[in-house]
Amino acid sequence: MHDSNNVEKDITPSELPANPGCLHSKEHSIKATLIWRLFFLIMFLTIIVCGMVAGLSAIRANCHQEPSVCLQAACPESWIGFQRKCFYFSDDTKNWTSSQRFCDSQDADLAQVESFQELNFLLRYKGPSDHWIGLSREQGQPWKWINGTEWTRQDRVLLCYPGWSAVVPSWLTAALTSLAQVSLPSQPPE
Repeated sequence: MHDSNNVEKDITPSELPANPGCLHSKEHSIKATLIWRLFFLIMFLTIIVCGMVAGLSAIRANCHQEPSVCLQAACPESWIGFQRKCFYFSDDTKNWTSSQRFCDSQDADLAQVESFQELNFLLRYKGPSDHWIGLSREQGQPWKWINGTEWTRQDRVLLCYPGWSAVVPSWLTAALTSLAQVSLPSQPPE
């Protein structure tokens, strides 16, 4: 009743049947980890790129809705922008006529101060020098801005503001530096 085929054998570990899937499990685990890391890196970079594209699109859309966001890019180099205008503070000392000629050569005019906000902006940048602005008069005539409009009581209040020595009789003969201005179009170029 004892069959020789049913004899128990002592099996040593070297005789265990090899499972091909188990031999490479450590190598497989390393590859899987690298693949997952690569997958997450690609996902992370994709999210970053999408965020940058969305941000740039929002800024570009904002430029069309709120032009002051884009004003700095629209002003020539070394000019400063404020409320759809670009300003340039010249360091060269000239008389009023030469200053206006300089402005003409830049496709600009001497500055015309139109609001307290604009005046405060200009005062922050003007430095210790006084600058020519676009206000002049011929003998016996009222003061006029460069665009031909008369100097009003409100303009007088603006230019007699502390820190702004714009209206003095010596203007007609003094040599000052120029304050040029150019207005930007109401619709930004596409």
